[in-house]
Amino acid sequence: MEGTKERITVTVSKHLIEDVLRKTGCDINDIDKIVEDFVYSALHTPNAETIAAIEESRAGKYAGTIDTTSMETFMKSMGI
Repeated sequence: MEGTKERITVTVSKHLIEDVLRKTGCDINDIDKIVEDFVYSALHTPNAETIAAIEESRAGKYAGTIDTTSMETFMKSMGI
């Protein structure tokens, strides 16, 4: 995650920090990287429905045809 960094202050319980450091095997100097990686993953990880759709697509399952000739036909072709 490159780019401009912004310094912020976040208050977190000492117990939580100790748990994170113990489970990651890192020391306190790495906490900013751990938090950044966690937030990035939380924001960019697809949900279960999206993962299922990706797997269906990769397996070659065909969802049908979307008609974009007009808004009416578009909505109808999506079953809306």
